[in-house]
Amino acid sequence: MTSKLEEFLECIICDTGAFIKCDRLDKIGKEIYTLTDVIGEIRDKVTREKLNVLPYEIKFREPKAESVLAVSRYAKKTGDFSSLSAVDIRVMALTYQLYTERGGKDIIASKPAKLIAKPSYLNENSKTDLAGFYNGTKGTPANIVATNKTSLISNDHSDSSKPVNTNEELKIESDSFECEKDKIKANVSEKLILQESDSSIDDVNTSGNEASSDTDDEGWITPSNIKQLNGSSDREETSLELPVKVACITTDFAMQNVLIQMGIPIVSVDGYLIRHLRSYALRCHSCLRITNDTSKQYCPSCGNKTLLKVTVNTDDKGNRQYFLVKNKRINTRGMKYPLPLPKGGRFSNNPILSEDQGTNRLQKPLSQRKKLNVFDPDYIARSSPFLINDVHSRAAKLQFQGAGHQKSRRKNPNEVVKKGKRKK
Repeated sequence: MTSKLEEFLECIICDTGAFIKCDRLDKIGKEIYTLTDVIGEIRDKVTREKLNVLPYEIKFREPKAESVLAVSRYAKKTGDFSSLSAVDIRVMALTYQLYTERGGKDIIASKPAKLIAKPSYLNENSKTDLAGFYNGTKGTPANIVATNKTSLISNDHSDSSKPVNTNEELKIESDSFECEKDKIKANVSEKLILQESDSSIDDVNTSGNEASSDTDDEGWITPSNIKQLNGSSDREETSLELPVKVACITTDFAMQNVLIQMGIPIVSVDGYLIRHLRSYALRCHSCLRITNDTSKQYCPSCGNKTLLKVTVNTDDKGNRQYFLVKNKRINTRGMKYPLPLPKGGRFSNNPILSEDQGTNRLQKPLSQRKKLNVFDPDYIARSSPFLINDVHSRAAKLQFQGAGHQKSRRKNPNEVVKKGKRKK
């Protein structure tokens, strides 16, 4: 399978999970692109040692601002923007940029398609809507998924969602019972033969041990057959054709949901692959109102910070259906403490309780906001030709945080903090 992937994928864009889960990315694509921040996210020692001795070249490239803006707008439409980090958005932007540069601009969808919900009796027996490789009882080294427009690989995945035929199950059980009866009869006949002829004891014992070892190892995953199981392709494959030979390899489900709805192929490792496309909305668990703007942090109806993400689908009549989690437990960590007294001043960090609450902006001092102008007539008269960078003031030590920055309220905000040694 890796050889076929290498034939039709010219360029792959890798996320952090690709380097952790997969060793030989050069067998999936010819050119491997990533970001410098993706390599910085890798913390485990084993993966970093592998990166130092890679047998292939990794190309680093930064996405353009237009690509980042396009991906961000699309992620907000699908409702996955709040679940994505800045590095994830840039990886998708790089994928979007390379895909459009190689002739895929007309293929990318301008907006997410409406997801039509099927009746429950159809969903139970329905197959996977997305084409691709899926893991059954045996793992695969890489999986690839296409969009609804382009079908790459069709596969019948065997999992618990398939209906179980009771007659076949009873037939299999009866067959296994007959096999057990035959084995018992064979063992009895062997014992009778052993009692009659003592000369053939050694030969029969050796053959019996070999047969028992074969039956014991059958169906078990051992270190000797794990590579064979991972490399086995006992699945139905069709022709692999792509209009643009560019794909993104990631294990993040939110990234996969956005890229697949855009029309960009996905390569997944070790079965980390979504089955169904989803769109999200926000539901307030205080006033039970629903808003489709997933960038909101406060409820536009009641004003509380009580919004939770829910899955939304559209039925065949155009009505929207919301799927709520039964017995959802609200996280109240840090909410059992009383609110601290409001403090004034430039460096205050009061909790933000509403969307329109005014906050102080922590900016650089006026002297540090001046830009260095080499054509200034007073440039030569300065004590130093270099721009002075302040690193000692309190504003610099707090990293010039802008409006809306809030620390986590996991601890008691009213607790007295010790600021030095007590004088005796």
